[in-house]
Amino acid sequence: MYPTSDDTHKTKRRWAAIATVAFAWPLVVSGTAAAEELLGHAEETRKVISWSVSEEELNRHMPAGWQSQRETAGPHEGANFFLVLADDHDAMPADGGPAIANVQAAVWTGPAAGDGQAGYMVLGGMITPRGAPGDYGVYVPATFLVNRTTEQRGPITLTVEEWEIRGEGAEVIHVRLAYDDEAPHQSYDQTRTFSRLNTDIQRFYEYDEDELILFSRSAGIEGVSALEVDASGGPLTELLDGAELTAVVSMPRVDIEVYRPLDEDIPLMSERQRQLLVGRNDPS
Repeated sequence: MYPTSDDTHKTKRRWAAIATVAFAWPLVVSGTAAAEELLGHAEETRKVISWSVSEEELNRHMPAGWQSQRETAGPHEGANFFLVLADDHDAMPADGGPAIANVQAAVWTGPAAGDGQAGYMVLGGMITPRGAPGDYGVYVPATFLVNRTTEQRGPITLTVEEWEIRGEGAEVIHVRLAYDDEAPHQSYDQTRTFSRLNTDIQRFYEYDEDELILFSRSAGIEGVSALEVDASGGPLTELLDGAELTAVVSMPRVDIEVYRPLDEDIPLMSERQRQLLVGRNDPS
């Protein structure tokens, strides 16, 4: 059971450095991809951890004219800040360009509204170096060490995950999560995301995913036996100060269709990324 009192629920924070890729989050946003250009398909596994954090602190990280919002329904009800841990990310561009395989990322984001629009604001993240800085321009290169163990306890399978993420600067994130692993259920979502650096950069995501709610304060689900999030050297230190956990969701399978607005003329990736990808796919 995950502790729920102020005395026992203590999310630790330490930091060093990291990076992230352009992933989206579990908020359902109305709309279709009819006016969008298909960029490609991606597959990954992920863990999503959400909190209720200080709105004042969170809005300091939002672009001008934008304000943080809160989830109003679902397992993340009441949350305004998300940490997404993505593993085994494979991306296949629709134009036949070089694929990106085996990328890992830690992305922080939150629902936001501004300029007559709403969706998720990608605030920052850490990612496998060849994915940085990503289409959103906010991911820093990082190394990832992920370890998973399972233990059968009668009818229950206990899974323990540990993530250690180190960036090229001073940012470090360590996550330890222990939970009862059960059969997930299939779900479908749509999200729209914006870049904190330039809100003209938008992505529309359609998801087909397997989802297991491990912890939800609003739904009364308590399948997490341990959770530690230690952060140092970066913005998570301040953002998670005094945070209240709202939900933890496991997604062992996420299939994603990625779109962008037809009128967006911003380059998809930096020249550095293209050189890294070309070098990686060069058989010589």
